[in-house]
Amino acid sequence: MPDIYILSGPVRSGKTTWLKQWNTDRANVCGLLAPVINGKRYIKNIRSGEMRLLEAEHAETGRPLIYIGKFSFFEDTFEWGRHILYECLPANNVWIVIDEIGPLELQGKGLEPAVSYVLGNAGSRARVILVIRHKLLDAVLQHYGFNKENISFFNFEEKTE
Repeated sequence: MPDIYILSGPVRSGKTTWLKQWNTDRANVCGLLAPVINGKRYIKNIRSGEMRLLEAEHAETGRPLIYIGKFSFFEDTFEWGRHILYECLPANNVWIVIDEIGPLELQGKGLEPAVSYVLGNAGSRARVILVIRHKLLDAVLQHYGFNKENISFFNFEEKTE
C-alpha cells in the first residue's frame, strides 16, 4: 500500500496551483493536474506537460459526454487521464498526483477505475497525493476505506521532500 497524502480545500482555493508550484523542481512525479484556464477545466499530464480540455459546453456534440449537475465533461479526456494514471505504475519511490477526486469518482466514473487501481497496486515506496474538495473529504475517505490516522494531510504552505 502506498503512503497516502491528501490536499483538501474549498473549490477554487488554490489546490492545483499549490501542487503545480510544489512539483516545479521534482523529477519523480507523475499523474494529473486539473487546472482551470479561462474558466474551463483541463487535465494536464504532469510528466509530459500535455493538456486536454475536460469541461465541455452542453451544446458541444460529436464526442461522448459525462454529465453531473450543471457540468459536462468529455469522456475521452477522462479515458486519457485514466491511461496516464495506469502508466504511473509500477511506482517505485515516486509521487503520484491525482487531481482531483470528486462526485464522479464516487459514482465509479471519471478517473475511476484508475484511481482504485493506483491505490491498490502502487508499491509501498510510492506516495499518492489525492486532491479532494473539502466538502467531499469525509465521503471520499469512507468510499476508499481510508483511516485518518493512516494518511497525511498537506498544508498549503508545507513543502514535502
